[in-house]
Amino acid sequence: MFGRRKHQAPPAFQPRLPVLPGMAPPVPAQPPVPPGPTVRSAANKLRHRARHSVLAWLALAAMPALGAAGHATAHGYAGAAAGFLAAAVAIWRLWPRMAKHPVLRWLAAGWCALAAGWLAWVSLAGLGKAALLVMMGLWLPPYLIHWNWHRARHGHGKAQPAPPIPQPDQLLTDLRTHVCGTGGKVAGATISELPAAGGGRRFAFDLVRGRQTTATVLGAAKEIASAAGISRDRVVTEAMPGDHPGESGPEHRAMVTILEPDHPQRGIQEFAGPTLDMATGLYETGPYPDGAMARERLFKVNEKGIPYRGASGLTCGAPEAGKSAHATHRLLEQMASGLFATVALDGQRGASLYGLAGWVTWPALSPQEWPVCLRSMLRLMVDRTMRIVAAGIGHWDPDLGPFVGITLEEAHKILAVPACLTAVKTLLQEGEKVGIGVVPSTQFPSQMELGGGSGATGANVLRDLAASGNVALFRTGSEFARSVLVGDVAVYPRDLPREPGWYHPLGVSMRTARVRKTLVGTPAAWAPKFSTAPFSADDIRALDGDDHAYSGRLARLEEHMAAAQRGLDAGSIEDEVALILGEKTHTQPTRAQRAQKATISDHVMAVIDGHGGAKRETIIEGVRALAGDCHPSSVDQALAAFRRGGWLRQAEGRAGFWERAPLAAVKEG
Repeated sequence: MFGRRKHQAPPAFQPRLPVLPGMAPPVPAQPPVPPGPTVRSAANKLRHRARHSVLAWLALAAMPALGAAGHATAHGYAGAAAGFLAAAVAIWRLWPRMAKHPVLRWLAAGWCALAAGWLAWVSLAGLGKAALLVMMGLWLPPYLIHWNWHRARHGHGKAQPAPPIPQPDQLLTDLRTHVCGTGGKVAGATISELPAAGGGRRFAFDLVRGRQTTATVLGAAKEIASAAGISRDRVVTEAMPGDHPGESGPEHRAMVTILEPDHPQRGIQEFAGPTLDMATGLYETGPYPDGAMARERLFKVNEKGIPYRGASGLTCGAPEAGKSAHATHRLLEQMASGLFATVALDGQRGASLYGLAGWVTWPALSPQEWPVCLRSMLRLMVDRTMRIVAAGIGHWDPDLGPFVGITLEEAHKILAVPACLTAVKTLLQEGEKVGIGVVPSTQFPSQMELGGGSGATGANVLRDLAASGNVALFRTGSEFARSVLVGDVAVYPRDLPREPGWYHPLGVSMRTARVRKTLVGTPAAWAPKFSTAPFSADDIRALDGDDHAYSGRLARLEEHMAAAQRGLDAGSIEDEVALILGEKTHTQPTRAQRAQKATISDHVMAVIDGHGGAKRETIIEGVRALAGDCHPSSVDQALAAFRRGGWLRQAEGRAGFWERAPLAAVKEG
């Protein structure tokens, strides 16, 4: 009773020896190694195996006995029934034990069925050599499986390695010491680790209430990166998400993500097709650091999920930050939705549209075309307003006509024209209610960039209206862009990575973390797969006005592209430089001025109308007769532009024969 407990090893004797000079200190004794698994003796293994194998021998003896009894008593069917009952019992007993081995389950069921069939055969035909051989073949596989399960396992007696000693979390220790410790950027705050998310580790910062806010942590991103020993690009700081969708989190809590080297934003996000959700009007623009997708709004929906208003916005960022790629992605999503007619004004004469000029409903690429296009949009807005008044509804109905998405690339040049500035401001104020959204894109949202002035028609009004919708803030050189666009929202666009495609989505999204923009590598390959929604007859009537501004847009586009091929003359170059310097503004050409300058497109349409349709060679000859010498490629470009616009088509069964499309008369209003 006073002895040691069973299986308890005596403590090792460790004499305390004095450590003399020059001697190494004694090495502490290691903890005893736990014993390995017990090794069974040969007798125990035999007894263990025989104890479980006897069931298989009994089953072997019972099978011929049952079959012989059924045959001897001339009750063959009774023996067969007993066999099937035995098979059912065997399956019932074996089924739960093989839960982790589905294949063995079905093999056992099949064996039991075969054994039952054998019993029925023996009961009806009697025992014989063939019957005994079949029985042995049926009995051997399940017996081997049974023996393998219940045989005595041999333990090797190897010492098991000791469990690893948990090491302190060095990263968490460094953050607490250098960031939240005495003298740190966020001194006094506490840090706890959040559940892991794709791409890195997440930490919650609980701040000192009354003295620190979320902005304190967002401003300490460089110090956090230094404490973690990584680059600034791998630290993402943002406000803590709220408990409910669309709700921001408390101001005394922030979230920091330390990204792994291969985080989800490391590679380029290739455009793989449209992602628009018709129930919300949102489409995916790229991933957050944790892999969740950021979204932007194309149109607004009511409480029933029905589209009823347009959506505007503002894009800002330094050159080569990714603004044009962002606009290209939005244009393709609008085309693919089937709800939009797309309008694109480019301050760089089409260089920012990446090959989409021929697929946009109305591409306004030249300074002369900007006021023509925007004036038509104002006419459309006024006409649609009267139509919803007549219909007795206070919002736009897509059945009356498509949504209109107006994109202004390099908006600072377009808004330098006073008429364009006034038109864009008015469309931002009143256009959404009738399904028209405007998204200017500029490098710097200052008064000078957005048209100058500070009154009711100045840049402040335009900036506030646009920033109330989708805001895409790309990398900038200073924090001024952030302060004028989003007020006190703590984001730092100058800290975004230098490579293109990084931005902060604000407005629709409640998250302020950076996003890696989805890139459309070949827009011209995607655009033919989609088709923009056509304007209604009422829309075309309003857009055309009294000078057929909308109907003549393709002819003017052809003139612009021809000028790009042959190069601008000295007068046109001087006019554009004067526009940039503010010395001269372009005005809309009069109807008489446009009539005096017929284009190749006008001659192409005149030849086709005069012949009631014609082949390419005939069209080229007719155009040369009207305009003198012209290159055949100019005619081909005009024909392609008219076909994309729905004005012309190639007749079926007549190769190379061009004729008016059936919808051309409707488009002419």
